[in-house]
Amino acid sequence: MRWRGISSDLNWLGISIGLWGLGYGLYAVLWPLWVEHLGGGPFGLGLLSTLASLATALVVLPGGYWADRLDRRCLLFWGSVVAVPVPFLFAWAPRWPWLIPGVLLYFGSSFSIPALQAVVVAEAPPERLSFLFNLIMAEAAVGLVAGPALGGMIAQRWSFPAVFYLSGLLYLLSALAILPMRPKPPRVASASSVAASFRPGPALRRWLLFTAALALIGGVAGPFVVPFLKAVGQLSVAQIGILGSVGVLSATLAGPVWGWMAESWGIPRTLGLGFALGTVGWLVLLWQPAQYGWLLWSSVIRGVGEGARNLVGVAVGQVVGTRRAGQAYGFMGLITEGVGALAPLVGGALYGQWNLAPLLVATALTGMVAAWLLSGPPYGPPEHLNPFRRSPAGKLP
Repeated sequence: MRWRGISSDLNWLGISIGLWGLGYGLYAVLWPLWVEHLGGGPFGLGLLSTLASLATALVVLPGGYWADRLDRRCLLFWGSVVAVPVPFLFAWAPRWPWLIPGVLLYFGSSFSIPALQAVVVAEAPPERLSFLFNLIMAEAAVGLVAGPALGGMIAQRWSFPAVFYLSGLLYLLSALAILPMRPKPPRVASASSVAASFRPGPALRRWLLFTAALALIGGVAGPFVVPFLKAVGQLSVAQIGILGSVGVLSATLAGPVWGWMAESWGIPRTLGLGFALGTVGWLVLLWQPAQYGWLLWSSVIRGVGEGARNLVGVAVGQVVGTRRAGQAYGFMGLITEGVGALAPLVGGALYGQWNLAPLLVATALTGMVAAWLLSGPPYGPPEHLNPFRRSPAGKLP
């Protein structure tokens, strides 16, 4: 990893978010089943997803502001600490409405996400940002690979609460892994200069609108894939967990490859290829929802396509540079989560009428995004035609 230009601080950050990913992955895929177990139907699942997005939207913009004026390591640490009690709240919930405090607390800890992204942008060499950003995010996803399958086996052999107890322990270890990092003080003179000088330009506004559209697409179908597979495919908890692990593993392995491709082909064209693969994966799922072998292939294909999504974060980092990255990522989180907060409600209403409807909508919209990106101008390497290239003076146009 160091040969690839990753500092020791980014290694510690990768360990921290890897542990976090494992803790979250233990129950992330199985979460809809736990909500159903506690009496929550499509409405409850959609409401919890909406509250999660709203909580994130309310904290990411202040988090981005703090990331440009406070020690980013401190924000990362406290963002981890705040969420440590959450799995225990989930385990002790007697009915699904009691999950709401834990959901608000967990996603309220998202104030540290802009600091995390800003640290990666600041530590990575500019000419290798696409590759290293995706590589770090792949390192973060390593924990998510084993989590769903392991969580499914634990839940089936012991209980759902056992899954949450182990998750809480991993969250604690993740917080402790932040401590060896060096302080990350702000790189600007004062908070007032940050607030006064930051204005989203046209390029950033385009990417913010694009990520909002992606959040809308994902929110319509994402929370309802597992209930659909359980109802139509009659899959066991362990089988659903394995599908989740396969999908995350595919995205993890593909992420650095997409980053490398973006350095040669440009971010828009590479994203288009990723979404084209994602569309194929959705079509396979719709074609054979009751055949486990085909579902495995669907998870692989959709996972590989999903691995390209982190390039949107790379584009934002390239547009704004390192000093204002915190607020840029805060704006991105605010807009996308605000839009995404409404999507699960729409998805829940569609799922209640016809359980196939949210998946059909996501498939159609993903295909449209892929066609739009691939039909655009042939963006070349960053040093030639990439719209995010640096000028000879070293400044972004």
